[in-house]
Amino acid sequence: MKWYKHLSGSLNNSFIFELIEKFGGDGYLVFFGTLELMSDEFDIYNPGVVKLRIKKLTQNLQLSRQKTLKVLRFCDQKANENSKKEVSFFVDIQKNDVIINCKKLARLCDNHTKKLMGDTLKLLPSEKEVTSAQRSKKKEVRSKSIKDIVQKDKFYLTKKGRKLNGKRLETFDLFWDAFNYKKSRSEASDAWFDIPELTENLVDDIIKAAKTEALNRSELIKNGRIPKMAQGWLSGRRWEDEPDPEPKKIYVDIKPQTYAQAQDLERRGRAAWLKKEMENDKQERSGEGTVKAISLLPGDPV
Repeated sequence: MKWYKHLSGSLNNSFIFELIEKFGGDGYLVFFGTLELMSDEFDIYNPGVVKLRIKKLTQNLQLSRQKTLKVLRFCDQKANENSKKEVSFFVDIQKNDVIINCKKLARLCDNHTKKLMGDTLKLLPSEKEVTSAQRSKKKEVRSKSIKDIVQKDKFYLTKKGRKLNGKRLETFDLFWDAFNYKKSRSEASDAWFDIPELTENLVDDIIKAAKTEALNRSELIKNGRIPKMAQGWLSGRRWEDEPDPEPKKIYVDIKPQTYAQAQDLERRGRAAWLKKEMENDKQERSGEGTVKAISLLPGDPV
């Protein structure tokens, strides 16, 4: 649609007056701004019904999502209250989209669009289906080509001012999510840029090692050690590290050399045993609410 008729005296309309009274100039902006966006997306096969992305709507109107949807809900409420008078449009709010239904817009469109709508009425149902299918396919191809162009032009500027784009940017994003220590991204992207031959097998190995690093990080911090940043991890080729061997258990047979050492070992053993008994007793008291006497070691005086 090239244009639609903007009726004079809109400011004196009771609905528009109430809209401005409730939301100020933002109410007027949302209502007529939505109609303009609907005109851009006008469908002659389903006139007056348009699906708009909420993100696109808020960006064009330069308003918050919350404010925009609040005004749209008010418009929908008024449309339901005065459905016969068509004072407003109906709104179906979804997660990321809104479906606007304003049948009156079809009567306000320009003559060229009216002619196109008239031509569609002359088509047989089967012809309409073919035309609609062709139109949908053309729209799908156009959307895909736009997406490809946007994807091709997408890049990330590293700390050194180099452009990370294409497959290398895509794989870096995969690594960044797997490593999950999201600090100093620009420095990390430089380290990723410097990896000479980034084959698919190498990317798989790096991402697998990055996930392992992320899983072990909390234990590392718990033990008082400082985890590696992504930049240092990549520069050091830490994905090539072999896992640490399990520590060997060393058993030492301590034999006292003097009577004093023997007494000391006996006291330590009794103290450890007593501590364990007290912990068990504490757990039982917290669970049952009763006090249990601590049993004595063999040989203890009664």
